[in-house]
Amino acid sequence: MIKIKNASVSKNRWMYPAIPLSCLLVVSSLTTQATPFAPVKTNSKLSLAMQQTTIRGKVVDKDGKGIANVTVQIKGTNLATSTNASGSFELKSQQNDAILIFTSVGYKSIETKAQAGSPLTITLENESKGLDEVVVVGFGTQKKENVTGSVSSIQMSEVVESRPVTSLSAGLAGQAPGLYVNQGSGRPGSDGGTLRVRGQGTLNNANPLVVIDGVIGDMNLINPQDVESISVLKDAASASIYGSRAANGVILITTKKGKSEQFKVIYNNYFSSQKPSNTIGMVSHYANYMELINEGYRNGDPNAKPIFSQEKIDLWRQNAGQDPLKYPNTDWVSELFQNKISQNHNLSFTGGSDKIKFFGSYGLLDNPGIIEQATYKRHTGRINLEADVKPWLTLGANINGVVSKTDIGTNIINDVFTFAAASTPGMVLRAPDGRFGSPNNPEDDPQSNNVLHRLYAQKGNINKNRFVSRFYGKLKPIEGLSIEGSYTYTYDDDFVYSQPVFNDRWNFLTNTVATAGTGRSSVTNESIKSYRYYMDGIAKYKNKLFEKLNYEVMVGASH
Repeated sequence: MIKIKNASVSKNRWMYPAIPLSCLLVVSSLTTQATPFAPVKTNSKLSLAMQQTTIRGKVVDKDGKGIANVTVQIKGTNLATSTNASGSFELKSQQNDAILIFTSVGYKSIETKAQAGSPLTITLENESKGLDEVVVVGFGTQKKENVTGSVSSIQMSEVVESRPVTSLSAGLAGQAPGLYVNQGSGRPGSDGGTLRVRGQGTLNNANPLVVIDGVIGDMNLINPQDVESISVLKDAASASIYGSRAANGVILITTKKGKSEQFKVIYNNYFSSQKPSNTIGMVSHYANYMELINEGYRNGDPNAKPIFSQEKIDLWRQNAGQDPLKYPNTDWVSELFQNKISQNHNLSFTGGSDKIKFFGSYGLLDNPGIIEQATYKRHTGRINLEADVKPWLTLGANINGVVSKTDIGTNIINDVFTFAAASTPGMVLRAPDGRFGSPNNPEDDPQSNNVLHRLYAQKGNINKNRFVSRFYGKLKPIEGLSIEGSYTYTYDDDFVYSQPVFNDRWNFLTNTVATAGTGRSSVTNESIKSYRYYMDGIAKYKNKLFEKLNYEVMVGASH
């Protein structure tokens, strides 16, 4: 129903026939200023738009057989239907020139213009994408259509292009079905994810076996920009190759290799701002804090003596904001956390010819952390070479290394949050001249924790160095037979240096030392070095039987 009140008509410009017949027009208090009201005959555009046309057709394959359950959708709208068992469909549309989109699993999607009044015949072509995809499975590769085990493949080169990834394990979240990733810590240098393949395992430590270019390693020490693809082996078939170590699944990482193309140099970087996403709201007004502490004691015992006197409460309230060094109202959350810029730089080069291919990269990650004394820096380098010396002989080398350094303060991050609850807003955490504070109120607990003082109670760093070199050869003496051998040398060096630092804590109200920085000193130097040498040998024979049955035999050994 349309109601018009107190309207005026001038020069008969209002044409009521444009209103659909289904509407009821009620006019009250209508006045005219010119000629009498006279309707003008015109065609109703709205009524024409409401007319619907029916689109019919059939979807078939290349052999002319109908395809069921094909989705037919009008482009730009939510109007859609599906084909029946014979491939036929019927769809109503208000558009005479609608564009139809046909999609179905295993077929290529196509778009076509609808033809009102004449049936459509749509032919869909098979989609082979995915079936021809090559995935890494154990000591070799296979087409996805030939894989019988449960394998998920991740194109990591596409992942790192879509979003910044600094930790390879944490970057796998949501990338593969059956792979659970939990990042339980944001500690710089130890912010990798915990991986579980198909739930919690009961053998060994429940972590999947990680193999990087044929070498067992730590994925958190790899530059994510160097990774080409990742395969996740999830079923028991992986144990037939890797033994009991694969009881909790296997993650196979393949790094980038050179290509037979023009020499390229690629540089990319990104900067990110870091800050805590959810912090605790603290009582930072010291006068209110003292009143709340007294109230808490009275609630427990009505006869309890107040901890803080009214004189001190009034003194802090009167001087609030005037001299923050003497009468502080400290919020330790805002004083402790800092907004820093994390940066990641990657420089890589690739190229080659028909005979030799190479890939190299250098990466720098600088993460200052969101609190002081928690900086993490990582340098990574990689060289991948492969040369076809003869048509039947290929030689190659994978050489990579990582050097990382973490501030020793990351070892006591948990202490900061543990002891911060026993802090007080009546204390300056650190004065502009660098001195650490103690409670300025003598009625407060002199043992109240200063979180910054605790962060600077140690000096030192944690260094991790790793070098991996793998040399391999592939021999093809006859058609179908390939023999591969590799020699790997790995070197790990973990070094931890720490020494206690004793700093005075000051009462800035009296400008005196409240707690002297004294104690028994000690120095810790911990160095762990490990060397590993091992060799792998594999022989594979592939052939076809009766021109229809493909088979492959593989034997191998690792020492």
